[in-house]
This record gives sequence, structure tokens and C-alpha cells, in this order.
Amino acid sequence: MRTTKIGGGSQFTVYDDTGVGRYLNFPSAVMKCANVELGDELVAGGDANRDQKVLDTLQRELVALTHPGLRQHANISRLLLYDLITSSSGKSIPTLVVERATFGSLYDFLERGEHTITAKDRADICNDVTAGLSAIHKAGIVHGDVKADNILIFESPEPDKQFLAKISDFGSIITVDDAKEMEKRGGQVRYNGTKSTNAPETVNQSGRDAIKAEMLVRCDTYSLGLVYLHVLAGRWERDWEGKDDRVLELAIDVVKSSDLLQEVYPQFCEVVGMLLQYDPIKRCADLTTVLEALTPNQMSDNNVAIRYARGRLGNP
Repeated sequence: MRTTKIGGGSQFTVYDDTGVGRYLNFPSAVMKCANVELGDELVAGGDANRDQKVLDTLQRELVALTHPGLRQHANISRLLLYDLITSSSGKSIPTLVVERATFGSLYDFLERGEHTITAKDRADICNDVTAGLSAIHKAGIVHGDVKADNILIFESPEPDKQFLAKISDFGSIITVDDAKEMEKRGGQVRYNGTKSTNAPETVNQSGRDAIKAEMLVRCDTYSLGLVYLHVLAGRWERDWEGKDDRVLELAIDVVKSSDLLQEVYPQFCEVVGMLLQYDPIKRCADLTTVLEALTPNQMSDNNVAIRYARGRLGNP
């Protein structure tokens, strides 16, 4: 089957592979090939340390994509096939075949501005990403790099919904159980992610500032709050990269100046207040609360989000 290179980085190269998608009864697919060749030894030639890092990343992807609670989730990128393909040198290349996003990454979707996005679309995308991340956390997994580049946009199969968002790129995941086990042995797990979209507490993670295993999900939720801002504003702003409590003030301004319907934007203000707290102790850890706040019946009442935020912010 013929393939065309469409992207990639230091660890993976991505090829269009609609032929494989049709073979698997899927409209289109991409092949995500690890930049490593396997031979009789674990790794055939090259930089052994680099190659091992690629294989570790691949393993993390498979842990998430094959997890029973995530495998068929509507807001998680779907793995269609995992296999070894043969390179021109006769070596084996580990390859993931995943569904191809209709509109590419959320980052490109927003920044290129090629599609009309309504206020409802923005709310739907925020809800989709929250649902996907909530499922990941319930599976005992921290995504580790929540940002618009790692969210894919598809055409929605639902008649009253234009777009469907799915979380992808699981190469930075941390399993909470593994993190807790490492803590017991006196070690720590670092939250790597991306500097510009990471939570403030990730800046210094050494010694007494090490992030406890049970707090890692709160790093994800902060980054989710920044995704909300990106979606509502339609573009990324460098001011949001600051690691201080001013980001929350900026967030409220973004929500109020967005095109959200007047009756729902107060709830979005409260929700970003849950997600973008500078102090992780005050930040939302269970995204079920956010999902409940953003459901239509909750947004028409005065509700869960307001009660939660008042309690966290110390308001009456």
C-alpha cells in the first residue's frame, strides 16, 4: 500500500495510510512509525539510549491506547492496529496505525482559522476534551502533556454537533500506581510536558518541591484550563505562559470577552476558576465536577461549579 509522509519528530514519523484504514473498515488512517529499527539485538545499531527512549515512549502509548477504559472512548484517539513493518534494510519498525483526524490538531484548527466555529462548537470541544481527560484520570493515568497540539478534531457523527475532539499522543503518560511505588522507594516521577502549557509547580520539581504522586493529575487539569482559553479565544496568547496567579485573572477576561452565550459564560468563568488555580491544593482534581457543571441542565441552574469555586476561593 502506498504511503505519504505527513509529519513527525525525533521519535516518530507519521505517514498517511488510507489504504490500511479501508482495509480495517475505517475511512482513513495514519501510520505512526517509531524512528528505530529492531534486529536480532534489542536495537540494531544507532544510539542505544535514544532508541530505548523511543521504545519506552511507544510502550507508554500502547498502555493508554489499549487500556480497557479508554480503548473505545469517544474522546480518545483510537488505535486501529499495532504491528512491525519491514524497513528497506530488512529490519523491523514498530508501528501504530491510528485513525486520521478530519481537521488535524486542535492547535492548527484554531490558529489557521479556516473553519467557522460557533459558540456551541467551542463549548462542545471543551466538554469533549474534559470527558476524555476525565476518563484517562479514572484509568489511573496522568496524560503528562495536555495541550492543543495533542488534541485531534474530527467531524462529529452527531447531527446536532459539528466537531468531535479526541485526546492523543500518550508518550508522556504517568501511571499513578507507578508514581506511588517510586515514592515508596524514595524516588520521584517528573512531570515533563511542555513548558509553555505546564502548571506552575512543574517549574521546580526537585527535593522538597517534588510533585507528589496524588497531585500529578492537578498538573493535567491546569493544562486543561489553558486549552479552554485557547479554544475560547481562538488563538494562543503568550501571556498565559506565566507561572503566577495572574493567569487566572486573564482567564476570566477571556471567558467574558468570548462569544459564549450570555447565560453560560458565568459557568465557564467558574470552571476556569476550578482549573487554573495557582495553588494546586485549590485546583480541581476530579473532572467529573467540571463535566457536571457544563451539562445543559447544570448551566441553566445555579450550580455545582459556583458552589465548588466559592468553597475553593474562600467566598461565601
